[in-house]
Amino acid sequence: MISKLFFYQDVIRAISEAIQVIKNGKHDPFQAHERIKTFYNWEDVAIRTERVYDAVLKTPQLGLMKRMERFVFPFPLLVPFFSKL
Repeated sequence: MISKLFFYQDVIRAISEAIQVIKNGKHDPFQAHERIKTFYNWEDVAIRTERVYDAVLKTPQLGLMKRMERFVFPFPLLVPFFSKL
């Protein structure tokens, strides 16, 4: 639990710093793009994306009621709405 707290604090700190950089006019989106595009090997991204699609296609399709249960479970207040359908 403590590690999650530190994680969230770090995310908030990083976002706050990023906001200040932008407010101070120190962010160059073109330079950021040039730097970020080197983070990825696009052929590798395409291969991994294809693997995900293949896995999804091989996954058995759930029935409507099971999909509704999975959708509604996190949102119990929507149950009355869906029961009217």
